[in-house]
Amino acid sequence: MKNWTARDRYRLQFRWELFNAFNRTSFGQPDNNPSSGTYGRITAVGSVLPRVMQAGLKLTF
Repeated sequence: MKNWTARDRYRLQFRWELFNAFNRTSFGQPDNNPSSGTYGRITAVGSVLPRVMQAGLKLTF
């Protein structure tokens, strides 16, 4: 986060956020159907996306 001030009235803020910075894998649940050929295996990834970044600007006056 970085803040700038101009004329003691205007303020600008820049913010950059990073999620899952180290790119850790999020695994899904294992298959729990005993009659399935993939029983007990994890065949999907979880809901956490790899390396999500967002930036924003905020101007207050």
